[in-house]
Amino acid sequence: EKVRVELEILPAYMSAPAAMAPDAIEIHPGTPNVYFEQKIAKGKDTATIMETAPYVVEDSFYLQRQPHLTIEGDMGFAYYDENECLTIHTKSIGLYLHLYMIAPGLGVEPNKLRLVQNPAGGTFGYKFCPTMEALLGVACIATKRPVYLEYDYEQYMTYTGKRSPFFVDLKMAADKNGKIIAMESDWTVDHGPYSEFGDLLTLRGAQYIGAGYNIPNIRGMGRTVCTNHAWGAPFRAYGSPQAFLASESLVDELAEQMGIDPLEFRYNNVYRPGDTTPTGQAPEVYSLPEMLDALRPLYKQAKEKAARESTPENRKGVGIAIGIYGSGLDGVDGAEAKIVLGKDGVTVYATWQDHGQGADAGVLGTAHESLRPLGLRPDQIYLALNDTGTAPNGGPSGGSRSQVVIGNAIKNGCDQLIAAMRKPNGSFRTYD
Repeated sequence: EKVRVELEILPAYMSAPAAMAPDAIEIHPGTPNVYFEQKIAKGKDTATIMETAPYVVEDSFYLQRQPHLTIEGDMGFAYYDENECLTIHTKSIGLYLHLYMIAPGLGVEPNKLRLVQNPAGGTFGYKFCPTMEALLGVACIATKRPVYLEYDYEQYMTYTGKRSPFFVDLKMAADKNGKIIAMESDWTVDHGPYSEFGDLLTLRGAQYIGAGYNIPNIRGMGRTVCTNHAWGAPFRAYGSPQAFLASESLVDELAEQMGIDPLEFRYNNVYRPGDTTPTGQAPEVYSLPEMLDALRPLYKQAKEKAARESTPENRKGVGIAIGIYGSGLDGVDGAEAKIVLGKDGVTVYATWQDHGQGADAGVLGTAHESLRPLGLRPDQIYLALNDTGTAPNGGPSGGSRSQVVIGNAIKNGCDQLIAAMRKPNGSFRTYD
């Protein structure tokens, strides 16, 4: 007999403000649409400062959803290898991360699941999230045959994550000497229907709105909102472009109100020894004054060129902005690498996944420099990369961590190999 289906069409909330409306229903029943909040508090309360400061600016900003637009869409294949491991090849940039994410859903023990990266077509970060890995696994399990899945570009745009929009309300105050003395921030993250990494993205607002400048007094609140729009995924400089669109624009507005050149206003306020980030940490380096000093003559030349070439119909100008991002995952971070001496050279086993940035060159260059005491040529260093069946867990290739964290794991392994090969007289043992 025919099956009769009755569907109730529920409202679709295609933006964070719509999903936050008082009469909005819960997209996931039992979970509020605003499901995560991130506060920030530094220094004194800002309300009185804002009331008495000689210079105050405030504005609202929106950075839209952005697709990654890689050269190649999503594709992959799966099969059972000679050890009866379910083996999945995709563009994953977090092989071990994805292995442990999808194994429970597939009903496969992690030691019977193998992920391999095929670094083609670029990712710009969207493959920090698993996309088709579980689909390939299910199809291979169901058919017991090798399977292949390729999204056309429309499917790729539909079925993969995007940069999440930010709605930001921002207010800054400065004293008569041109120093920023307070900031108030409120930001809302439209992260689509799924929570994956949404809390981390919202934390980025606290870390990066106003970053680069010593702002002694800050109060702010951010939130992650569930909507019916495209789901949010990591994108290069996760959360940083949204944050800096707001704070760098407001810095320009504050400089204009005070009649100070935008570069000089930034120069007066950037981190110097003793200053701290919006979340109260001391930077490891204080490079911004030196960078702005180097930029100043080029900035002056660009302004002069823009003035010469401007006409009443076509005006030209010069903009300046500071951008900052960290290197590593939040909290304790780590990576593993394996360095093996062979008869013809050294093999490096690592999971330094490739977005298209040349991870193999990073591995080779790091290993070659670390193994320099052995006098090895680059062609004597062999790479065994991005296969959980052979290489240890280097962690995901995201958060600008690969060279710093995975690179240091490779260096550490090479240092240990050199130490083990060194004879008491300073020469080195050979494979033989």
